Amino acid sequence: MQNIILWIFVAAAFGISHCDDESGSDSAITKEENRCALPLDLGSRGWGNVKGYFFDPKRDECRTARFRDQNWDDTENKFSSISECRKACRGTVAPYCFKLPPRSPRRESFPMVTYNSSQGACQNIPGRKNNPEDNIFQHKRDCNKKCRDPELGQCAPSAIVACGGREYEKSYGFNMGSQFM
Repeated sequence: MQNIILWIFVAAAFGISHCDDESGSDSAITKEENRCALPLDLGSRGWGNVKGYFFDPKRDECRTARFRDQNWDDTENKFSSISECRKACRGTVAPYCFKLPPRSPRRESFPMVTYNSSQGACQNIPGRKNNPEDNIFQHKRDCNKKCRDPELGQCAPSAIVACGGREYEKSYGFNMGSQFM
């Protein structure tokens, strides 16, 4: 028993640890989660007018922002594409939910459902077959369960916790009177 305690102290003294590797371990995942929890750095916005995205934890969504440069640092809440933001911060939403479904002629199709991410709702469309990988579902309940509810998070109609107007707590805009953010 004393030998084990001795080796624990020796390991601690020499700093034998592999927690900060980029192997996809828990520490790498935590870095991504921490990145998403950071507030939008208003100092990183500026005259460069480069379109990018940031994750808004209050609204639980990726939002558009204008940045001063194209330095996409992976330690900041700053992303070059909405898909990169969603992958890092909205990992619970399947990527196929953001796809546009293939078009089908009405004569050769059946009533199907697709998820429209810009409206946050499942909509009826004509489709040839049920294929969730193409964002085509046979029933609205499947579409809601796989795409709408994970995307809307706490604001989804089937969520246990009510959203309660939290989406209005913090917002970013331009004040025309003072001409400041």
